[in-house]
Amino acid sequence: MLPRAAAAILVLASLLWVAPAAALMREVPLATLAAGSDAIVSAHVIARQSHWLASPHIIVTDVRLRVDEPWSGSLAAGDELTLEVEGGVADGIRMWTEHQPVFADGEAVVLFLSRSPGWQVKGLEQGRYSIAGNHVRDWLGRSVPLVTFRSRVRSMVPVRDR
Repeated sequence: MLPRAAAAILVLASLLWVAPAAALMREVPLATLAAGSDAIVSAHVIARQSHWLASPHIIVTDVRLRVDEPWSGSLAAGDELTLEVEGGVADGIRMWTEHQPVFADGEAVVLFLSRSPGWQVKGLEQGRYSIAGNHVRDWLGRSVPLVTFRSRVRSMVPVRDR
């Protein structure tokens, strides 16, 4: 009897240990992203540069973007901004951090941004939408016409921020 009880306890303990690692990212509603953003823009990537940080010792990528169209906030068309995101390739070593937004050279994106003190993507990968033709694609791969998405987002932003 004791070996069965011990086995059951070990199984339950292992399930408790695995549960946090198996947790999934919860989806942030679009209205929450829009309302909590200091700026929302469509932009394109003009440069990326990965490098090591001294502390903590991780690889980050500086992503330079040029604003194509501001949807809300203080950024204007033609403004440039730099985002620092965890992950990238430096000295032949690749580091990837779960849920960080990933960018490609020349890529067009819609970004939900917060400022503290530099610009950051709000909601991690959920605040980055890829633009392909006349559609946007979210972090889960769902596609929506760009015109529809823009209209929906603008309707969620307070009038003072438009």
